[in-house]
Amino acid sequence: MSRRLRFGIVGYGALGQALTSHLAQHEELAEIVGYVVRDVSRFNGDGRFVAELDELLARKPDVVIECAGQQAMRQHALSIVRAGVDLVPASVGALVDDAWRRELLAAAHASGARIRIPTGAIVGIDGLAAARHVGIDSVVYRGTMPPSTLKAHYDGVLPEHGLVFEGTAREAVRLFPKNVNLAGTIALAGVGFEQTRVEMHVDPALTANVHELFVRGAFGEFHVRISGLRLSESSPSSRIVAGSLAQSALGSNFTVLQR
Repeated sequence: MSRRLRFGIVGYGALGQALTSHLAQHEELAEIVGYVVRDVSRFNGDGRFVAELDELLARKPDVVIECAGQQAMRQHALSIVRAGVDLVPASVGALVDDAWRRELLAAAHASGARIRIPTGAIVGIDGLAAARHVGIDSVVYRGTMPPSTLKAHYDGVLPEHGLVFEGTAREAVRLFPKNVNLAGTIALAGVGFEQTRVEMHVDPALTANVHELFVRGAFGEFHVRISGLRLSESSPSSRIVAGSLAQSALGSNFTVLQR
């Protein structure tokens, strides 16, 4: 019988806790060897929680899942892949920095690690990646969310209803760093940050995050839509995001970062 996979997790907020719950259902396949958190004192001496990434890497994880935001992704990702450990990032928007992304890829290639991009809050990423080989003319991601999802993480003034932003995925990631990691996933699977168009809408009648993807090209066209319930009132992440991280960590439903 093959040994269980060893997982490390960066972050233990709402997303990290939901991920932990999902992975706990697969104890025969995997074990969590530790978490990197900012304040270890909160966990009353529980040895699973450490303050430094080196302490986690010393426990020899096979995969590290990042659940702590773009700043943590920028802080830890290079060290993870340089150690030869596969990385599953929730904060895919951090990869908008082209020079840093190339540095990260070079480090992964040198060590043999893979950067597994999860599907995140939507379905259809596999179709988008397949369509890229055939030819894509246009990709539009439309996110429609309640004000409570957007206002805590957006510096601009929200309208009561309707269009908040329209532009490139690169611009969207900068303006909505907590809300459009999905735009990064779509851009990387498809036609890139400049060619991927993003629309952000606000709708006070919604209680869920609505994500839509419109793709056209030489292959034909498709449109997918998902209404995703959030992890909590304070978390912008859809519940399915934690499931996508678990699935990627366990070994399926991800795209390997290649460019």
